[in-house]
Amino acid sequence: MNQIVKYGILSISLLATLGMGCGKKPSADTERAPAPPTAVAATPAAAPAPAAAEPPAASVVQPEPQLLPERAPLDALDEKGLTPLTKAARSGDLDAVRSLVEQGASVDARDAGSQTPLMRAARNGNLEMVKFLVENGADPNARDEDGRSPLMRAVENEQKEVVDFLIQSQPPPR
Repeated sequence: MNQIVKYGILSISLLATLGMGCGKKPSADTERAPAPPTAVAATPAAAPAPAAAEPPAASVVQPEPQLLPERAPLDALDEKGLTPLTKAARSGDLDAVRSLVEQGASVDARDAGSQTPLMRAARNGNLEMVKFLVENGADPNARDEDGRSPLMRAVENEQKEVVDFLIQSQPPPR
């Protein structure tokens, strides 16, 4: 007990290792000199903290793999029914679109309204985005639930440059 008062609070596990603090007298082989004052942090007003004994390795609980969070699929719909690629195309974020396509997002993935990212980009007149999507395999002839194609979306919204590009990118008739 004198060591606790003199040097601050010692770890209960250290006391237990030394056979002290439990009414036991230390044996000759466990009797040691108290630690120097620099080795133990003094906390005069605090009560001794309970020992944080480590459980044996066999009793350590490992999380089950199926309970760990997984990354959402690249073409998953959000609460508004949009894929990440559709959201990026709609907002005009070409860097995000490039990144998602490089990571494997489908350029023809449909949102809840059956629109593709190309339809969104065409409607908004984003020619650079439209070119990128077509060059990366987006179907310029895809139709939404109302039967409209990216070209029709561009025409409806008077996106002349996009209309011209989509007409030129159409495959020749068979």
